[in-house]
Amino acid sequence: MTAKKIQKAFNISTEKVKTFIDRRAEDLANANNFSTSYVIETAILDSFLPKDMEIKQIVFNNLYPDSGENGVKTILERLFAWNSDDKDMGAKQCNFWRLLKFCQSYALDYHILKENDFPFQRFLSQFGLLVEWIEKDSESWEDTPAMVKLRVDWARKLYDTACKHANELSVKYFLETIIDNWGLLYCCAITYRCLSYIVSKMNFEETAQARNELLEIIKQITIEWEFDY
Repeated sequence: MTAKKIQKAFNISTEKVKTFIDRRAEDLANANNFSTSYVIETAILDSFLPKDMEIKQIVFNNLYPDSGENGVKTILERLFAWNSDDKDMGAKQCNFWRLLKFCQSYALDYHILKENDFPFQRFLSQFGLLVEWIEKDSESWEDTPAMVKLRVDWARKLYDTACKHANELSVKYFLETIIDNWGLLYCCAITYRCLSYIVSKMNFEETAQARNELLEIIKQITIEWEFDY
């Protein structure tokens, strides 16, 4: 049914365009021993998806899920998890700022934490390491002493409260704390482990606009990797 729908909607604008596509597909098919339909299908998918093979699979498998899952949420969760999966403390890539702003712009709601949840306990231990890092490196910030103290004190207070009264806190506070301290945390693998957990406890808009913007951001940041960002 899907194939028929695509064929019906695929109207070529001019005969010249049709000829070019047909002949170019035939040349590539002959050169690589593929069918012309495979060549065209691959060209369309490549234009829709990021170039990076791992990220391409994350987007392809999750943007339009077969189940009732939120594709936007799943992609964000898996992207952050992917970026934390490195052998040392460093993240694989460090240019995810636009994804954090996307999370803020398209969030529908934030869940309240559940302190008896094992993933939360693991998240809390990871977040505690980020707080220690914030406290240790706060002097490197280019900001007023009063603002630096405010950020450090808030991060510590949030962590201490989560240790004792997690059921009173929304994951929104943790996302905002990471954003406020992004200059210190943006290239740390632990940051992305925390972010993967945080977005798993959020709901996002599942609209064409949200999907289009998310995919455009992903394509942009993966292009930057080609230039050793």
